[in-house]
Amino acid sequence: MDIKLEHDKDEEKLPLLRNTEVPEAERNLVQQAISQTFESTAHLANLLPTGTVLAFQLLSPIFTNLGNCDSTAKTMTSFLVAICGVSCFLLCFTDSFRDSKGNICYGFATVRGLWIIDGSTTLPPEIAAKYSIRFIDFMHAVMSVLVFAAVALFDQNVVNCFFPAPDNETQEILTALPVGIAMDAEASGTQNQEEKLPLLSNAEIPEAERNQIQKAITQTFESTANLANLLPTGTVLAFRLLSPIFTNEGSCDLVSKTMTAVLVAICGALCILLCFTDSIKDSKGNICYGFATFSGLWLIDGSTTLPPEFAAKYKLRFIDFMHAAVSALLFAAIALFDQNVVSCFFPEPSLETEEILRVLPVGIGIFCSIFFVVFPTKRHGIGFPLSTS
Repeated sequence: MDIKLEHDKDEEKLPLLRNTEVPEAERNLVQQAISQTFESTAHLANLLPTGTVLAFQLLSPIFTNLGNCDSTAKTMTSFLVAICGVSCFLLCFTDSFRDSKGNICYGFATVRGLWIIDGSTTLPPEIAAKYSIRFIDFMHAVMSVLVFAAVALFDQNVVNCFFPAPDNETQEILTALPVGIAMDAEASGTQNQEEKLPLLSNAEIPEAERNQIQKAITQTFESTANLANLLPTGTVLAFRLLSPIFTNEGSCDLVSKTMTAVLVAICGALCILLCFTDSIKDSKGNICYGFATFSGLWLIDGSTTLPPEFAAKYKLRFIDFMHAAVSALLFAAIALFDQNVVSCFFPEPSLETEEILRVLPVGIGIFCSIFFVVFPTKRHGIGFPLSTS
């Protein structure tokens, strides 16, 4: 239940497709397999809150002093890992809904229902009860913490900080453990789909009345929600899994360097292409994925056909190309945060090069985060959070 939104209120909003306006998708076995694969990658977006992970990636080189930790740096790094881990755990118990005016309200799931954080409105008891905390929420929270632990163990700065001179056995554990955790979490994330709550109709929720402080709180939550669409989670997780293997943990020969370059290129290309995908629901609630084109939305599996007037509302726009370029930039920053990749291409960097490699990904990460907060995407493509509508 990470904080993720369907649309930002400052964007031009497309009219939501009513179920009766999209013909039911008729799929054969191959089309069903394709659709299920795409839906599974979308569930990976709920593994971790993107903002927390990005903040960790930005701060870890600074807190760890690029892996050269003294006692102060080690303490600061421990606090960073602990705070980010707790954040991943707590954010799994948050949820959101829209009131009668379409305003987004955030809350924490409790035993009795959903507790609204800013207190701007009150849910009717029978609706609030549908958001009560469940056992699966604790399972998701634990899995989220485990995945974050894998992300931290993939970070060579963190590993070098706590294990500056590991023996062979420890080195083997540090190499295999995060890969195992990530693969297990990926399998769980694609299989354990949450029970879907009935969508709240606008008339059921009183309009939220907010003062300036409450508006500021909500705007902050909405801004962090837009970070969920920074990158396709499955692509980034696959890159994290494969980079230690392809780079031979940073000790590259010509073959390893070529394989790593191909890996970076493929993942970067995927980040760009997936920014041009989107999804809809047919009259039966089946999710259909497609590529945005200049004439509308081209459905990948061809299982249904959109009415032309609705397909045209999903056509390519200039902002899609901007999002694709920024997504590629952010993936480049993720790659530069990976010490295995850096060591592979720059085994003995000069002081100037090392300074650039330290500062550049941080600058890119901050710029991309600001861009996606100011200009959020409203598409829900392959590998990105699904829209409930």
